[in-house]
Amino acid sequence: PLLEMEFPMWVISADDLLAIDHLTPHEELMEQGKLVQFTPEMRHVFFVSHQWTSLSEPDHGGEQLAALQGCFERMRRGVMPPVSATYSDRLTMGEIAPAGTTAEDWARIVRDAYVWMDYTSIPQRHAMDHSGRHSFRMEHGSSDVSAEFSGRTDDSVGLPDDELQRAVNSIPAYVEAASHFFILCPPAVMKSTGHVCNLSTWFHRGWCRLEQQALMLQTRSRVPAIVLRGPEATPLMLPMCFIAPVGMGDFKCCARNHMIERDGGFSLPIPCDKQMIGELLGRMLDARIEIARHRGDVDEVRLWSSLRPFYLRGLPVEYDNLIRPSASGGSKGGKTGSGRFRTVGGSGK
Repeated sequence: PLLEMEFPMWVISADDLLAIDHLTPHEELMEQGKLVQFTPEMRHVFFVSHQWTSLSEPDHGGEQLAALQGCFERMRRGVMPPVSATYSDRLTMGEIAPAGTTAEDWARIVRDAYVWMDYTSIPQRHAMDHSGRHSFRMEHGSSDVSAEFSGRTDDSVGLPDDELQRAVNSIPAYVEAASHFFILCPPAVMKSTGHVCNLSTWFHRGWCRLEQQALMLQTRSRVPAIVLRGPEATPLMLPMCFIAPVGMGDFKCCARNHMIERDGGFSLPIPCDKQMIGELLGRMLDARIEIARHRGDVDEVRLWSSLRPFYLRGLPVEYDNLIRPSASGGSKGGKTGSGRFRTVGGSGK
């Protein structure tokens, strides 16, 4: 695997997901006995990537759950439209292009399918409770903070707890364990701004880009990204190479200038998600290079080494760390020491 799983992969069966009437947080589903731990024997596991539509709820209007359930229902009835690799992938990848899926395939797959989704599968201890109170909420473990801090004013405010951090570090392993990768992006209105969330905004979200990067870097199989744009929409398979640098995406922490307002008229600092993502993505790329080096694939080592600065662009990664050894073991790269940059693609100090 690309990276080891640091936190268990909790999944919910497609049948149980069809039975819920709203996206339910991880802890409630655990209490209800609806979550099971992933095992390699599970043949069909759906990794679902999506955007949160409000600061405290992942799907406040219910559009995303309705779209996912509608697609599952069509799969069960054998009327889900087939999906196949794009023309560009078939042209450039030939026999190794992602395989298509027919309506009959979907009907068979969904019968024993399990679903991973951040809100249901990752601890949400800081999410809003039923009384309407919350301390802060993290999307994946990010600092996308959304409300009262329950009186906390210490320096740990905004930092993920250990379980959440380990779950975030496990995202590449979750993606690699999945048999399917779905982008769930029906049109939905963002509660705080009134803007519409869709596939275009999904592409701009930094955390969504990280999940897509994990998909591209996985080593076990060529799982394509399948776009679900509504309960009755035709699914779309994205080209395998369609990706943009994670660090150039949108992060709510940066939009807030890394501050969160508290009741009483004062603000508290929150950490930047890019630090966490930069460390994780750097590990992912290093692992991919090391796997290629172990196989003796010099071309692949050179490919990922040359692409590393591009994919880490905009993230707080030291320039020295980008100097990769060659496949033969020697070092490559330019100057060290005073030749550092604070961020990839940034200006020198």
